[in-house]
Amino acid sequence: MLMGNIGKNREPAAMFKFFQNRASKKKKSKGDMKSELKKTELELDPQTISSETKAKRCPKCNRFFAVQAVICDFDSTLLMLTKNNEVELAKPITGSRLDGNIMEVLCSRRLGKGNLCDVYEAFDTSTQDRYVVKVLSESLVWDSKSAKRFVQGAKAAHSLEHENIVRTHSIGTVRAERGKSQPFVVCEYLEGKQLNELITKESLPSVAEVLDIFDGVCAALEYAHGQEVVHGDLKPTNIFLATTGGNVVPKVSDFAVAERLFRELEWDKVCTMTTSIYGCSTYLAPDFIDARLPTAVSDIYSVGCMMYECLTGAPPFTGGNDFVVILAHRDAPPKPFAADYTPKEVADLVLKALEKDPRKRWQSAGEMGQAIRAAKKKYLTMS
Repeated sequence: MLMGNIGKNREPAAMFKFFQNRASKKKKSKGDMKSELKKTELELDPQTISSETKAKRCPKCNRFFAVQAVICDFDSTLLMLTKNNEVELAKPITGSRLDGNIMEVLCSRRLGKGNLCDVYEAFDTSTQDRYVVKVLSESLVWDSKSAKRFVQGAKAAHSLEHENIVRTHSIGTVRAERGKSQPFVVCEYLEGKQLNELITKESLPSVAEVLDIFDGVCAALEYAHGQEVVHGDLKPTNIFLATTGGNVVPKVSDFAVAERLFRELEWDKVCTMTTSIYGCSTYLAPDFIDARLPTAVSDIYSVGCMMYECLTGAPPFTGGNDFVVILAHRDAPPKPFAADYTPKEVADLVLKALEKDPRKRWQSAGEMGQAIRAAKKKYLTMS
């Protein structure tokens, strides 16, 4: 019907012009939009952007654009409005070393986001050495106590120098929203994988590997506890297996930062308002639940939980929510080990670390480390 009307009422030349105009109004392709953006030169140099400037950022390539831009002209990703700290982190940031010297790094890309921190890959602007920058989560910046404890914990971790501990190189702050300061720590960059990546449905680390890994973890804890620094949030994602020269070296990360950050949070507030408590409930010692304060022996309980998971494929206690898991830590015994996979000596040392009564556990990380080395020697002799 429409074509019939067009044919009757228009001359051929007019019809051609009509369809030509329609074709010119077709929706632009991404390629056309990219070309148009390039012509308008909307990309901004982060070095020239002030924290008050409204801008947009590409979440994929981390480039910055004027606020009127819509998509990235490099990868066609939809742009997002920036926050103050994103602008600041796109510039070189400076942190103070333990000796008082200044260290300047430039964040190149975001590696991940956790409950406590945003994690970035960064490079030293002088040496081009690679580092990891951990910035306190923006949601915690508004609590001045949390920011203060983060810095205190970072300073405690800063003093720890051990081959089995991820090294903290410097501490600093960047400007966040509304003039708030957002603290960060600069840590060593490591090649390798986290312990949780070794625990899969398809395979588990061998008994020998588990003993090697946790011999190193206990060495790190023995040293840190000797410096009166407790971790308080040990879990597989905090154990990094660094590959150096063909060898695998276990390294414990986030010492003291997590423990000090929530040390003084009120029990009622944390339990009733967030339906959780500080620390990952899967690896939380029952005495920490009662005393509300992590100790050296509560760290040992967390080590027992991780060893149990490595040897069986699952943590000692699981449940539908944190409360169920917490009650199991306090009241339920862990399921027995498979005798055909885990030697009795290894099972016994893990179960001792998992004792409900802290007085019945290994009383120091050094003592547990000795038991691990003895079990390793016996296991290797038998196999």
